[in-house]
Amino acid sequence: MVTLADADESDAGIASAINNAIARVAGLIGISAIGALVASTLPGDTFAANSQSVDAFHEAIVICAVLVASGGVVAGLWIENPRRRVKAEECPAGQFVGSPRPAVAAMSLPAPPR
Repeated sequence: MVTLADADESDAGIASAINNAIARVAGLIGISAIGALVASTLPGDTFAANSQSVDAFHEAIVICAVLVASGGVVAGLWIENPRRRVKAEECPAGQFVGSPRPAVAAMSLPAPPR
């Protein structure tokens, strides 16, 4: 699960685009599969406003909730966020990553006119 972390800085954009595309396609396939599964349990007209349609909707919501919860558990257990080593003293904004130097060099201002 370190695919994006393994990408070089020059390939970060394409790696992010591929990750987003896969996530969106997987979401569409998942929603379609859940809809088809639940609709297959309905007798007759699947769009009828009756108690069977409401029960099927509740069934689909429970399936989605279980999938979201299991995805959270899997992510919590196996997704790692490796820290990268950064040389803060060479970074222009080094104070943001731990270097205690000021962002702007101190300079003396001329005295205001009297």
